[in-house]
Amino acid sequence: MSRTPASETISVELTQQQALVLFEYLRRCDEEERYVFRDQAEQRALWDLECSLQSQLTEVFAPNYGELLKAAWAQLRDDN
Repeated sequence: MSRTPASETISVELTQQQALVLFEYLRRCDEEERYVFRDQAEQRALWDLECSLQSQLTEVFAPNYGELLKAAWAQLRDDN
């Protein structure tokens, strides 16, 4: 991941559930090669985001990851 000076960074706040669902979506799209990029920089930005999320989410390595993901999906759905 390339290093960006701190003065050029932004912060985005996500709930644990949002981060988990977003990570899984990015991981799955990457694995299934479903992205359509106009420029390789878009790919790099998404890869960097995926890596950042993975480094923050201990759930990704949990044996019950599938259950945790299902719970996060359920909490974030509009029908709740």
